[in-house]
Amino acid sequence: MRYQGGKVRIGKAVAATLKKQEAKYAKELGLTTPLPYFEPFGGMLGVMRYMGEEKGRPVRKRVASDVNQDVVEMWRRAQKGWKPPKKCSEKEWERMRRSALTARTPSAARGFVGSQVSFGGAFFSGYAGRYDPSKDFCAQGARGLAKILPEVQDVKMYALPYEEFHPKGYLIYADPPYDTHYASFGRNKYMSRFDSAKFWRTMEEWSKDNLVFVSEFKAPRGWKTIWKQQVNRAINPRQRTDYGYGTHKSVERVYFYAPPKKSSFAKPTLGLKRSKLPFRTIVPKLHVNQGRRWAPKGQTSARASQKKSPQAKRRMRPTRKSSPKEAKK
Repeated sequence: MRYQGGKVRIGKAVAATLKKQEAKYAKELGLTTPLPYFEPFGGMLGVMRYMGEEKGRPVRKRVASDVNQDVVEMWRRAQKGWKPPKKCSEKEWERMRRSALTARTPSAARGFVGSQVSFGGAFFSGYAGRYDPSKDFCAQGARGLAKILPEVQDVKMYALPYEEFHPKGYLIYADPPYDTHYASFGRNKYMSRFDSAKFWRTMEEWSKDNLVFVSEFKAPRGWKTIWKQQVNRAINPRQRTDYGYGTHKSVERVYFYAPPKKSSFAKPTLGLKRSKLPFRTIVPKLHVNQGRRWAPKGQTSARASQKKSPQAKRRMRPTRKSSPKEAKK
């Protein structure tokens, strides 16, 4: 399934790395059973799906959270039998985007359409069909959801920011908004305000009582790289790179700080003070993409419709008039 910064392609490799590290520290920490597993940035559960059953039986408790309440509602409803839409026009996509600005409750359909039918999986960043009309992104997302759902049926979902948790005795995998990619995408409220420095301080604190692993392109001092792989990343579709329009290559890394105290795993807890927050959307009031205001197909964007100033007109290079001979040709 599509999601900005998601782990659909490398989720299995990351999960294998986490299990290997867990086995490495099991004897040192006195572990006899698999640790409960927690993802504070769940998204499309690209790694979570591989951290559940082994040989047909559940092996650990699994918990995920995400600040995008519409996406969390999508997973909760899907676990109870909800089916996503199979088609979504650009007009319907825009209607759902605008509805998020005035909604008071989360919507499963909005969570699905905002992630699966938007460019690069960035939540309501731009209608994906504008950039690649040959693909049916809605049907593709529906098939992906149906495929992943049986593997995450038992996952407990929370719609909370990571600051609300104070876990102890968990195996934790954190996949935060990337610190180096904000300018490449149409920004949303959450990503543009995400405090990376605070996040890393919190992860170091969590590492005292949990096995904590973080995905990023770079990390502060003290964090060690335990796994890395080159990946393709979606960026603005108008931006040209050496690999074509809309993508670039980067190296994904998983970092580990330090093993926790042995006593932390006696009674695992998430340390939640509250389990629910009022609905807040991460959809921006006006989508911004490379400084240009987005407009539905067939309409002129706000910036394009602005009249050029006299100074701008003077700066424009005058066009050469064709000669009578060239005109005849």
